[in-house]
Amino acid sequence: MRQTHDTRRENRKGEQAMKKLNLTVVDRIANIKDILPQKSNMIKMVLSKSILDKTELTSDEIARHGIMMEPSPVDGKFQLKYQTEPPAIEVELNDAEVDLLKEGVKALDTTNAISLQNIKLCQEIMAL
Repeated sequence: MRQTHDTRRENRKGEQAMKKLNLTVVDRIANIKDILPQKSNMIKMVLSKSILDKTELTSDEIARHGIMMEPSPVDGKFQLKYQTEPPAIEVELNDAEVDLLKEGVKALDTTNAISLQNIKLCQEIMAL
């Protein structure tokens, strides 16, 4: 039986199996940023930037789906709007990136900062 790159676990020196995380547009715009550190040491910030680069919306996606942020008439907070719902994307993460995300979820949990908006993503991260 032939193994694919996705199912191998360090078959060659230095090679890691990538873990996959499905992210909605809301996860990509807001939720992932809640989990990543705002400030930290150089290594953690390089990992954070790598994750954000992988999850960033492209101008093509914004135009294709009519994605925009509009203030709510109720409370003035900005809400995500789109003409067509963008599909979730699958992001490949290495072990160091997964560890950083898990660390962020644990920090949110410790400070009682997990919300109904981000709980699904937090659960998915902890299951990686």
